[in-house]
This record gives sequence, structure tokens and C-alpha cells, in this order.
Amino acid sequence: MEQVHSQDTFLLGLLLDANRSVDGWQQFLDAFRRHFNVRSCHLYIANKKTLAPRFQDWSGAKPDDLELKVYMENYFETDYTHLAILRGEANAWYASNLMPNQAQIESAPAFTEWAIPNNIHYVSGCTLFSKGDWSCVFVNNRNKEQGGYTPQELERFYALGPYIEKAIQLRIKLAEHKKDRLRIKSVLNHFRLPVATVNEFGEVIAQNRLMDDFLLQQSSFILCQGKHLTLSDQIADKQLQMSIAQSISSAKGHSLNYSNHPITINNPKEKSNFSLGFQELSEEDKDSGDIFIGAMVYAVSPNLLSCVNQEQIRDLFKLTQAESKVVQLFSSGLSLKEIASNENKSVNTVREQVQNSYKKTNTKSQLELISLLASLPVAHA
Repeated sequence: MEQVHSQDTFLLGLLLDANRSVDGWQQFLDAFRRHFNVRSCHLYIANKKTLAPRFQDWSGAKPDDLELKVYMENYFETDYTHLAILRGEANAWYASNLMPNQAQIESAPAFTEWAIPNNIHYVSGCTLFSKGDWSCVFVNNRNKEQGGYTPQELERFYALGPYIEKAIQLRIKLAEHKKDRLRIKSVLNHFRLPVATVNEFGEVIAQNRLMDDFLLQQSSFILCQGKHLTLSDQIADKQLQMSIAQSISSAKGHSLNYSNHPITINNPKEKSNFSLGFQELSEEDKDSGDIFIGAMVYAVSPNLLSCVNQEQIRDLFKLTQAESKVVQLFSSGLSLKEIASNENKSVNTVREQVQNSYKKTNTKSQLELISLLASLPVAHA
């Protein structure tokens, strides 16, 4: 390892403590951002081929949800600095103003149409490590007033890189270890539909018996290498990974909106039609005090709720006619925006009707609501 610059050694202490508290990594990222006078810094894991994210933490300014969504869908593939970082060798640091293709970088749509309007003028970062198609990346950026990066700063980043890698590798091991202490699988078996729980790195740590069976019944949705839920269609899989990352970010209290589109899979050959839903998960282990951060992924097939009758829902839970209709549509996997469009209502009205339905059915989420309906006799009539 290169010797860490004397001004930067305090960051090593923060890295040692990063995995010892819930906000340990946030403290490190905040300190790094202030110390090196960068606008924001991001630690994430993403697929080198599809650019789908699997994990992300950050500090500092972040584009609003709409801008981030536009970047992921329209501009990521022309962000040449970011792509060089994502696909680079371990601990090879890049800076947009120090790269040979600087002219190409500054003329690309990602720079002229997205980065500059969002006050991002310079980008620096590296791949900390890669495993298969996935890379763990640390990247930061500056605005025009903060100025470009210097060769000396890249040398300091290079010296810190191996220490950041070791700390995040430890974090991954700790996340995997928690599955032995949390009694999540028994909880999942109470749900009447296929459900799996993933940790903050998108790794499956538990799934119920229905999910075991569901994964065996079709080939388009699989558990890759026993760790990651994956869709065979590359575009759909990218959306899946984005949705999981978005739910995990929500569990951390961060706003991250990659996509609002529901994921529906139609496979005529296998007669396999289903929708995927997601719910953030934050749970404290009462014995150890550890806080688990992750998400639940669940599958809903059309036949699961095909026999649910709108009138029976209304009568059983004392819902209004409008609420029972919204419940039926919401449980089928439609988003609030789609329901609003179908019913010619505002999104706020639909959201209020869903919240009222939660209260009347004594549920707290779409997952709980669907599971409740799936357990009713009318769902199997």
C-alpha cells in the first residue's frame, strides 16, 4: 500500500469505525467530502455490463429524483468518465479533467445536457474491487467553483483506496453474517405469496417456501449463484436491481428514485405471468441490538387473486365502493399513478383511498394487503 498522506490519516480512523455503528459510513463519507472539498461522493456496487445498481450510499448534494432517473435511463451510457471508472482496474483512479479524452468527455450529452445543468463539472473515482460482472465504485464530483482535480489529489485518493476497499469488504461479510442471527425466514412463511428478503447488498438471506416453489416453476426469474434474484431479460433485470436498490435506500431514510414502473413478466412459452413488488425493511434484533437494513421482494401471479371479488372485499372490510376498486387494482400490482390514470383520479386521491384501506384492513403495506387477500376463502373460490 502507498503511504497515506499525513493530512488524510484521520480518515483511516473513521474507516475503522465505519462498520461499528449505523451511521459509521455516513460519517466517513461526510468527512471525506468536506476534507477534499468535493460536492458529493458516492459509494456503490453496479453491473459493468448493464449499469444496474445493487447498492449505494452517498454524502452531499444529489440531483432530485427525476434528474437521477433521467440520468440512469438516458445519459449514463455517454458518461465516459464514469464508465472508465466503473470498468477500470482496481484502485485505478480517474479524474475527468486529467483524462486524455477530456474533449470527448466535455462534448458528450452526459456532460453538456445533464452534468453541467446539475452543477457537476468535474468527476473523479475508482473501482475498489470487482467480482464477476459487478464492481464496487467510489466516485466524487465538484462544481465549477471548487475546480478540477490535481495529480497530487489522485495520489492521495490512490493511497486511501485499499483501506476503503477493506472496510467495505468487511461490511459485506457482516451483512452476510447477520442472516444467522435474524429469524426472518419464519416471518416470511406467514405471507401467502412468494417472498424473499435481501440485505443492503441485494443478497438473498431468506425466502419462504412459496418462493422456493415459485423459483422452481419457471426459468425467467432465478436465484443466481444462490445469492441474487435475477431476471433472464436484461432490460427487466436492470429494472429489478434498480427497484431493489431504491427500496433499500428508502429503508435507510434516503430518497432514491430510479424508476416508478412496475415489473411485469409475461412468458407465453411457460405460461408464466407474474408481477414483482418491493418493500423496504428495517428491523432491529432485540437480542443483539443490530439493525438489519434491506428489502423484501415478492411475486404476484394473476391466478393468486383472480377470484377476489370487489364486492366481497367491500363488504368484508367495510370499504367504500371506490376504496374496494382501488384495493383490487393496487393488489394486482398497479402503481398509484396507473390507478389514477385508469380511474381518472388524482394521485393524491388514490393515495388517500389506499391509506384508508390499510386502516380498515389492519395492514401497513401493499405486501401485507396482497397477502391478506390471498389468504381469504374468496381468493381460492
